[in-house]
Amino acid sequence: MKKIRLITVILLSLVGVLNAQYIDQMGFPTNTKQNHLTNFEKSNSEITTTTIVNVIPSPVEYIADIAFDGNLIWVEGYAEYFLYGLNPSSGEVIDSIAIDIKRPYGLTFDGTNFWVLDNENKKIEKINRTTGVVDSTIFLNITEQTYPTSVDIFNNNIWYNDARAASPSIDGDLTRKANIKGEIISNFPNGLAYPTGIVNQGNYIWITDNYTQLIHEINTETMIERKVINAPGGVYPNGLTFDGQYLWVSNNDADSIYQIDIGATATIINQPVLQDIYAECSATVETPITTTSNSDTIYGVTNNPLTYTEQGTHTINWMFCNNGDTVEATQNVIIEDNINPTISCVNSITVVANTGTQQYTVQGNEFNPDMVYDNCEVDSVYNNFNLLNTLSDAVLNLGTTSIDWIVTDKAGNTSTCTFTITVESVTNVNDASLLPKLLLYPNPNNGNFTLQLNGKQTKIYIVDITGKTVKQFETNKTSYNVNVENIQNGLYYVKVNDKAIKFIKK
Repeated sequence: MKKIRLITVILLSLVGVLNAQYIDQMGFPTNTKQNHLTNFEKSNSEITTTTIVNVIPSPVEYIADIAFDGNLIWVEGYAEYFLYGLNPSSGEVIDSIAIDIKRPYGLTFDGTNFWVLDNENKKIEKINRTTGVVDSTIFLNITEQTYPTSVDIFNNNIWYNDARAASPSIDGDLTRKANIKGEIISNFPNGLAYPTGIVNQGNYIWITDNYTQLIHEINTETMIERKVINAPGGVYPNGLTFDGQYLWVSNNDADSIYQIDIGATATIINQPVLQDIYAECSATVETPITTTSNSDTIYGVTNNPLTYTEQGTHTINWMFCNNGDTVEATQNVIIEDNINPTISCVNSITVVANTGTQQYTVQGNEFNPDMVYDNCEVDSVYNNFNLLNTLSDAVLNLGTTSIDWIVTDKAGNTSTCTFTITVESVTNVNDASLLPKLLLYPNPNNGNFTLQLNGKQTKIYIVDITGKTVKQFETNKTSYNVNVENIQNGLYYVKVNDKAIKFIKK
């Protein structure tokens, strides 16, 4: 492919249309000759010798990045709108996936999905490996000048390089670490001239410097450089991927992909043992981890929710991925509430029928439960008299009515409390047989009213609807005038011994 471009340039030069044709740092045609520094190194690390194990041709002319899915080497091109899956031994194209990316400049694989970086729109698309459908789009949350190059996903974080501009003359290049939403966690000034490829190898990342043709190995915890190796193939090394033992490097100048022996032993992901999680009401699951045979830490990834509130057993499917190798494990989240809710009824009470009637009409929440509680969440509260969650406006006839309140929680656990309301009638306050009964008039009133009593020493309590005693009196009279004009308007009770009657202060 390089020879074809060279012939085209010569022909154009001969006819005077174009004086010269070169290739820039990205591998694109340009009219300006580029200056390249061979093996220039900003660090003090010695360059470690490596061995090229295999070389395969690239199906695209301008390689942006590469990825390994455990079986195939996948290639992404700057001007290509397909991902190509290659046989790692021969380079034969085995598979392809169409993509809709303005300028592809990063590619990685998480065990299920490809993550493709769009340099132009500063976003990453998560594309399902099997269906080719875009699962989600992550916009890189950056406000300053940025020029993202390459991408890798590991330990539930996004790592990518930021060359800051399309020219090595712009300094301040970074390696960025972001969360899965694209929000920046930390920035590392990598000191490179034009960082392009990035891939993790356990607790280390490899970064390609396109300008110096060197590849740097950096500790992800300390960000200290450990090793530097030469990038094969010429002046435009770009993409990186790791297959568990060998490092792969793509190069625009050679239109080739190189398999390099960096002295790593093949890693095996240790099968994690995930414990079931039990909770009464809800549970939020922490991301589990496992290790590799090299003692590297691998975080699980899942498409399932991490928070559960519904009763029952929920299964989370976890994947632990490392350079194309994937181990799967399941974890059960069991939400089971066996605790009954609590409900407390008001005390049984005797009331006097409404004036001129043989019935008593309940006012507001006067006979609603005193307390309802559940360790998780109450689903319903109702009574067996009108099957509603309130007795307001319920009409009770003379005599004693037993009422149950029933509470049910979200898990279906129930509790019940019971109380009685006795409705009595007074037709003649001078009737001696009725004097022990409690009578109040007028009702409603302005806080000044008369109580008809039995003439014995009696304590009188004025109680508000919350059960709080607001006034207290004592008398041995059969007729006692009460004055509570200074209390607020509302519904109150007069309690005498085991009798109670409501009144409304206006």
